[in-house]
Amino acid sequence: MAAAAVTHAAPAAIPPPVAAAPMAASPEEIPAAVWVATGSCGTQAGLVTGAAAAGAPYDLVGATVSRPAAEAAKRVRALAGGAASLVGADVSAARPVVLGGWIGPGYGAPSPEGTAAARLLAAAQGVFLDPTFGASPRL
Repeated sequence: MAAAAVTHAAPAAIPPPVAAAPMAASPEEIPAAVWVATGSCGTQAGLVTGAAAAGAPYDLVGATVSRPAAEAAKRVRALAGGAASLVGADVSAARPVVLGGWIGPGYGAPSPEGTAAARLLAAAQGVFLDPTFGASPRL
């Protein structure tokens, strides 16, 4: 038996996102930029949309971890535009910044830089990272 299709309507107004609201409350602590790893591009697109809806003054910078920077920036713009249309935000002025240079040798493949960073953090702070996500060259 086939499952019935379910449709959900988006609410008419969605309050500013949790990620943007706390920064707007303390002007002396507002960062110039918020950095995020950009893989599928959905997280950065959501943050771009939320920042635009909240009127956040900071830039959202993505460090691509899975695709060329130009491709990721195009994808972030497209996803942010779609999300903005759902919540009534205007992201037309948003110019997502996506930088390259952090893609490592492959998923789960340790790099010398990632291994060195993990060892330094373990020695200095007692924090131990797994090589796939924590000590990845993607970070």
